[in-house]
Amino acid sequence: MLFKSDAPTSRPPRVALSCIAWGFMFSLAWLGYAQSASAEFFTFSTTLLTPASPVSLGGGVTVSLDPQSIDTPGDNIDASFPGTGIVFGSISVAGLTSANPASSIPITIPYTFRVSISNYLTDSDLVATGTTDFDVSGTLGGTVGAGKKVNITNVPTLPSILHTISGEDYLMDLFSYVPPGARSTNPGAFGAHVLVRVPEPSTLALLSFAALALATPAYRRWRRKTPRVSG
Repeated sequence: MLFKSDAPTSRPPRVALSCIAWGFMFSLAWLGYAQSASAEFFTFSTTLLTPASPVSLGGGVTVSLDPQSIDTPGDNIDASFPGTGIVFGSISVAGLTSANPASSIPITIPYTFRVSISNYLTDSDLVATGTTDFDVSGTLGGTVGAGKKVNITNVPTLPSILHTISGEDYLMDLFSYVPPGARSTNPGAFGAHVLVRVPEPSTLALLSFAALALATPAYRRWRRKTPRVSG
């Protein structure tokens, strides 16, 4: 014959249940991200949307903006931490000669480059998992001329752009700029820093184990206080 204690049956403390639930969810997250953590390779292609290049400043002097690209799958770039620097465009000045120094010409040239980034799982894959466009805008200012001198500055509209490609966060920031020289053989460059922000599986695993460690003592205390059925 079985006898049951008259003491009310207690329930597991809410803290323990919460910790167990969080530990389970972190474990699932870790398993999911462990598969995608290696997706840190990309190629890019660039298109100049505006302005129409070259831009004429008069007197035969022009400013040219040209897109740069690495769009061959075999040239995949590894953007794992701390990231990768890319050059997505160039700028050059032509028409300044000793016979045509051109007086100092102030310039204001708004521009927009479209940098299309394609994500790859490994550095040897031939098929991208996804592609997203980063529109990089800004304004070229300064002066051109005055005895073959070039003083062109660049002010980007946004200091950083974040897009998600195939579940990976691609952050393009720290736009760098190298001004051009007075000769067409001395072009300047538009650059950016690309970083793929991928959560580390080890971090998620530690969070999961920590949650489970917190839940275990509370669960054991509840088990000791719960009356057992005797026979």
